[in-house]
Amino acid sequence: MQEEQSKKKERLKQLAREQAKQNFEKVNNQPGLKELQERHDRHDHATDEEGEEKPKKKKAPENGAVESFLERNKPQKVIFPNITDLATWKKKYKVDEDVKVFICTGGYPDIKKALKRRGWV
Repeated sequence: MQEEQSKKKERLKQLAREQAKQNFEKVNNQPGLKELQERHDRHDHATDEEGEEKPKKKKAPENGAVESFLERNKPQKVIFPNITDLATWKKKYKVDEDVKVFICTGGYPDIKKALKRRGWV
């Protein structure tokens, strides 16, 4: 009986190790935060023939207001709930340890721009 339980525990431990290894590989293969921001900036601004930047107009879905709302609010990335501290977050997003990080939820573009100019990520 104890032998069966110990085998079961060992199998569960092995499964957990394999899952952790797979999750680690997924996280390691993701681009860093700076790369994501650069992609986002390039995507938001298109250059015209004279070299001036113009913001791109996002194409609204044709199906109606509900679909449009769902499309705008669809999560862009997978959320990893196992990140519990800032050091782990910085490691996941490949941000240097000495970089200042801020979180700004909502419509505060001026605050975001000001913090980014000051070196915050």
